[in-house]
Amino acid sequence: ELNPVLVARDKKSKTLRRQKNDHIDAREIAIYMMDHNPKAYCSLDYTKSELKILSRRRYGLIHRLNRELNSLYFNLDKTFPEFQKFVNNYRGFNTKPILFLLKHYSSAHSMKKMSNAFKDKLRRLSRNSFSILRIEELINLAKESIGYTSSSQEYIIKSIVSDIENINAQIEEIEEKEIRLLE
Repeated sequence: ELNPVLVARDKKSKTLRRQKNDHIDAREIAIYMMDHNPKAYCSLDYTKSELKILSRRRYGLIHRLNRELNSLYFNLDKTFPEFQKFVNNYRGFNTKPILFLLKHYSSAHSMKKMSNAFKDKLRRLSRNSFSILRIEELINLAKESIGYTSSSQEYIIKSIVSDIENINAQIEEIEEKEIRLLE
C-alpha cells in the first residue's frame, strides 16, 4: 500500500526545494517505491474475506438443508403420513429428538415395535418434551397409520436423516468459526 503522506515526507527529507508538478511527483513516487518496496494493495482485509467465504458456504448449506427437509417430508408422507401432524405440533423435523427417532425408526411399521429403552432415550434426549404419554400417542398413530412399508423408503429416509445431521454439523462448525473471527 502506498501512503501519500509518507511519500511527501520522504521527498521533504531529501530536498529543500518545494517544486511541485506531475513529472516531479511521479519521479518521487517511483524513487520511494524502489527504496521502500511497499506491499501490494489489498482491498479486503483477511477477516472480511474469511467471513465472506464462510457466509457463502453457510448460505449454500442452509439451502441444501431445506431441500433435504422437504425430501424427508415428502418421503415420510408415503410411509407414515400421520407423523407430519404429530411433528408439526412438536417443533418441526429439524430437531435432535425427531432426527434421532427417524434414524432408528423410519416408518410407522417399525415405530410400532419401539422398545422401552428407546422410549426412555428419546424422552431424555428431548429433555422431557417427549413425555412417555406423547411417545405412546405416536405409537398409537403408527398402529393406525395408512402409510405403506417399504425397505427402500426406510433406507431413503435414514439416508436423508444422516445427510441432515451432517449438514447441521457443518452449519454449526461454520457458525463457530464465524464467531471466532468476529471476536
